Amino acid sequence: MFGYGASVFMRIAWCVVSPLVLIIVFIMIVVKYEEVTYEGRPYPAFAVSMGNLLAAIPILPIPICAVYGLVTAKGSFSEVF
Repeated sequence: MFGYGASVFMRIAWCVVSPLVLIIVFIMIVVKYEEVTYEGRPYPAFAVSMGNLLAAIPILPIPICAVYGLVTAKGSFSEVF
């Protein structure tokens, strides 16, 4: 876009560091999951589901656009990926 490529540091950060950190955070959230409570009373399953849905809405376009880009790109999957 600017006529020159990203620095080696930025390429490593985008391709290796960021995905690893996100995967580790996701795994830790899944492993350490606790039931949501308020003053010792658990939230209803519907409320927890709605909260999870609201949290996922801003993130969903990322994998959707990635899959769309891979499907619509010309060339073999290994070339596109």
